[in-house]
Amino acid sequence: MPTSSDLAASGNSQPVRRLAVLVVSAAAVGLLPAAGAGSSTAPTIAFVSDQSGDYELWTVRLDGSGLHRLTRAKGMDDTPAWSPDGRRIAFIRYRTYWPKVWVMNANGSRPRQLTKGYSKEGTPVWTRDGKHIVYGSFPDPPRAHAPGFWSMRPNGTHKHPIRPGYGSPPSFSPNGRRATFSAGCAGGYGTCIYVSNADGSHRRQISAVGAGGNEQPAWSPDGRLIAWINANELWVMNADGSQPRRLAPGPLPETYDSSPSWAPDGSRLVFATNRSPSGLAVINRNGTGLAPVGAGVFRRGGRPAWQPRPRARATSALSAARPALPMRAARPADDARLSGTRWEEDWRVLALDPASRSYAVVTFVAGPIPEMWISARSGAKTVAGNAELPYGLLPHRGPGVTVANLPAGAAPQPNSLSYARGRYTVDLTFPVRGHLTIVPGRAGVTVGPWHLGPERVFPGDTTVPGRMWWSLPVATGTVTGWLESQGQRIVLRRWRVYQDHVWGKFRRSSTTWTHWDFVLKTPRPGEAWILSGLEPTYDIYPHDNRWRGVLVHATPRGVSACQARITRRAWIGGFTSNTPWYVPTIVRARCGRLALSAKAPRPWPVGGFLGGIGGSAPLPGGAGWIEHGVPQMPNT
Repeated sequence: MPTSSDLAASGNSQPVRRLAVLVVSAAAVGLLPAAGAGSSTAPTIAFVSDQSGDYELWTVRLDGSGLHRLTRAKGMDDTPAWSPDGRRIAFIRYRTYWPKVWVMNANGSRPRQLTKGYSKEGTPVWTRDGKHIVYGSFPDPPRAHAPGFWSMRPNGTHKHPIRPGYGSPPSFSPNGRRATFSAGCAGGYGTCIYVSNADGSHRRQISAVGAGGNEQPAWSPDGRLIAWINANELWVMNADGSQPRRLAPGPLPETYDSSPSWAPDGSRLVFATNRSPSGLAVINRNGTGLAPVGAGVFRRGGRPAWQPRPRARATSALSAARPALPMRAARPADDARLSGTRWEEDWRVLALDPASRSYAVVTFVAGPIPEMWISARSGAKTVAGNAELPYGLLPHRGPGVTVANLPAGAAPQPNSLSYARGRYTVDLTFPVRGHLTIVPGRAGVTVGPWHLGPERVFPGDTTVPGRMWWSLPVATGTVTGWLESQGQRIVLRRWRVYQDHVWGKFRRSSTTWTHWDFVLKTPRPGEAWILSGLEPTYDIYPHDNRWRGVLVHATPRGVSACQARITRRAWIGGFTSNTPWYVPTIVRARCGRLALSAKAPRPWPVGGFLGGIGGSAPLPGGAGWIEHGVPQMPNT
């Protein structure tokens, strides 16, 4: 359980001793003067100051411009904490004997009290996804074994204790799965820095500097460093506790630093210190560039918090740092063979007839092992077949592919996807017979590369960086033709059609990616919404902030596409073929003015995801398709 001092541990834990010489000349102690008021794009810092006669919350830009008072309440406001989207601030308000958690908009409007009752709250901390606020709480009167930390939604609902909890207010890792905090040193005295699971379990001591007095850890946005206060001075270390180092020691005989807060890109830190005439200073992560913040603009500042870059939705620093996916208009040439024989490459035709709730899927796989996958259903009729066709990849002229069955002593049985004169043609002979003619409506986009994990090169034991591209040459269109197997024949008459092409230097069956999502919705003829993307590093558990993909909207008037952010909910899971899997039943994506929402069928049929474990099925109502998959783990 935290101590009463821990409840306010994110701010100045020692009285800030100010020297008159700093007010006269910051240069005399080696600080650069603050920039004059100017740029409106400079980062914003929230902080506490009593310069108005009461402890209130303020904001100021890093260059000293834009000073703004946020609160004007009787009492004391303390420990500002930005939401991950930079739009709200949680803080502690001392109006009575029992301090409470409040939240307000970034400009100070709409302050709302979130906690009530006879307990003392302190130091709110937002989770990385912005969906919860963690805070310390002491019941009054004290109760034995009472939880020291609680979690609630930003509107104050769904309060529940966190066990085992932390020693001090936590700072969460970029992916939100780990936490760092200070607590009593193991086998000694004073406080040390620990890392743990997000709920405080499985804690491990990582600081070994001094005999104690380690507090206020702050995890960097890139996950590599932890800044903290050791013996009243600012230090940083690697996230595993190695290479601890003091940032910019001196120049005063007694230094009092506190409350480190990282810039969103992790390049700098703002912190409270008696080394600055304003009480706040900024420094680069390597210890260079120490400079005051707001010198001559305000005084007695403390407990600074660097505003995340404002966004439409709360995102973690990890997702904020993701580079853009290259994107351009798709063209038929993108359907030519582009991968080597040892790497993944496949083409898919997906046809839908919402009126009869019928569908047909034809997939050509060129590598690593040539395959054919066909599945179609219309009413009571079913046409299906799949086959691995080793050595069946045949030469093909122009966009498309030819994959054949090579029976011993007999002529090849080819299957082909071809483009000529503005149309695509599908001809099938094995394991299903058929002929389809695709009339494209709107072409989509070609996207990539996705940068995946390292791919092993066979034969041998070398690796290469994984890369993946995805092209959408047919976003909308119609398809006419037939499919037949085992006496069942399905006729397609101007069904809605979609066709894509995936290639690169990767394998669907290798753990260089995970949690691949695809959604197609065709609300009316000539219109389609398409979502496609994945998490480019392997993890059994899904992370929306790691997902990278695109959202495409095609209509008769044109095509819009942008890099999307995804929200997946209502997960179900299981274990198949030595592989644990999780599948969402609700998928939402948004970027700019584009937004898509889809619900998977219940029950979610597991199976049909090419090269992995997952689900692939029509949406309820028959006017779309949904997929989610993970790579199949190798047998052990």
